[in-house]
Amino acid sequence: MNCPQTIHLVIITEANISDRTKSLFELVNYEMNTQLRDSRKGRGVIVYVHKSICFTRLFSSTQNFECITGELTTEYGSTFGLCAVYRPPDTNRTQFIEELRNQINKILPLNNVVLLGDINIDLKRKTSITKRYLNTLCELGFESGINQFTRIDKRGSLSSMIATDKGTAQGSILGPTEYLLYVNDMCNIFTEGSVYQFADDTCLVAAHRDIREAQRVIQCNFDLLKRAVVTEW
Repeated sequence: MNCPQTIHLVIITEANISDRTKSLFELVNYEMNTQLRDSRKGRGVIVYVHKSICFTRLFSSTQNFECITGELTTEYGSTFGLCAVYRPPDTNRTQFIEELRNQINKILPLNNVVLLGDINIDLKRKTSITKRYLNTLCELGFESGINQFTRIDKRGSLSSMIATDKGTAQGSILGPTEYLLYVNDMCNIFTEGSVYQFADDTCLVAAHRDIREAQRVIQCNFDLLKRAVVTEW
C-alpha cells in the first residue's frame, strides 16, 4: 500500500478467507497475522503490521470468537498491547465476555492496551448483556474512543459504535446518493485485472498462471485505489 503517511496497523474482521488462500492477501512491507476458521463462513481476523513495528503474538485459544493478541513495539521503543476480535452474532454472548476478559488479562501487564474489532453487541439497547459487557471493560480499565453511532438496522436499533469524523452515517437520507458518488468511478482507476461491484461490495479479480504475477496485479490495484482515495476523493 502506498500512502503519504505510513499506515502502521491494519485490522480486518469477518475476513472470510481460509488458511489455504491467505497467502494471496499478503501485503508488501507488512507482516500478516491471521486467526481463521475454515468451518465458519465469513469469520476470522487479520492483523497487518508494518515492518517498522515489532509484533510479538501471544497464544490465544477461544471458542466463541476469533482473537489476535500480542505486544507491539514501535520504532521509538514504546510498547502497548493489542487485542483484535471478531464475535460472530450466533455465538454465546455471556461466554464471549468471559473469554474476552481472560484474553485481555494476558496482556494487561503491558499497561497500555488497545481493544479493537467487531463484537456484534447492540450497545443502544439497555440489556443485562450490554451492561455486563460495558462493566467488564470498565473493570479492566478501558476508556471508549467512540463518540457516535454509525450503524443502524431496519428496526431502528443501533448496533456497535465506532469512532469516525468522516463519511456518511448509515441510515441517513443522503447516504445512498453520497455512497454512489464515492464509488461509481472506482472501476475506471484499475489498469489490470477485473473489478465487480454489487451494492456495497467490491471484488478485485486477477488471474494468471504464475501466482506471483496475480499477486502483483492485485497489489498494483490496491496501490492505485489508495492513491485515488488520498489525492482525488
